[in-house]
Amino acid sequence: LGDVYKRQPENNVTRAEFTKMAVVLFGLDSKSTESQFTDVPANEWYAKYIVAATEAGIVTGISETEFAPNDDVTREQMAAIIGRYLDITSNAAMKYSDSAAISDYAVPYVSGLTEKGLLTGEEDGTFRPAASAARSEAAALLSRVKATMKTPEETAAPEQSAAPEATASAEPEATATAAPEATATPSK
Repeated sequence: LGDVYKRQPENNVTRAEFTKMAVVLFGLDSKSTESQFTDVPANEWYAKYIVAATEAGIVTGISETEFAPNDDVTREQMAAIIGRYLDITSNAAMKYSDSAAISDYAVPYVSGLTEKGLLTGEEDGTFRPAASAARSEAAALLSRVKATMKTPEETAAPEQSAAPEATASAEPEATATAAPEATATPSK
C-alpha cells in the first residue's frame, strides 16, 4: 500500500488522506470540481478526492458545510467509508466490549465489516471507535478490502466468440497510496 506506510506506521491518518486512499482503491472519479464543504477549497490536493467520495456517497462531513480534512480519521469513520462503498452492514450484536461507544451511524458498518473479517478489534476486546486511526491500521484495512475485491477478469462476462483475441483485458489495479504532500501529522 505504498512506502509511506512503511515509514512512521503509527502516525495518524487524516480524513483527507483516508478519503484519497479509498477513492483510489475503488477507482472513483468526480463529476464536479466544487465541494459542498467550505473547508475543501478546489486548489487543495485532496479536493478532487473528497468531491469524488461525496458524489459516491461514501463520505459525509462533520456538518453540512464542513469536512474537517486535516482532522484524524477515526476507526469508526474508516468503517463507515468502507462499509458504504462495499454496501456491507449488519445488525448483529458485536463482540467488542466498548460496542456501546460506537456512534449510531457507524454501528451497522462496524458490525458488517467485523462479520466479514475486514475489521478486527484490539487484543483487549475493544474496538476503540473514536480513536484516531494509525497508518498501519488504515493500510491493514485497505489491504484486506483489496484482497476481497474482484479483478476485472473475474467480473468480465465470458465472450461468446471462441477467438483467442476476444478476452477481457484487465485495467490497472487501483492502489491505496498517499501523495507525498499527504503526510499525516503526529498524534495529538
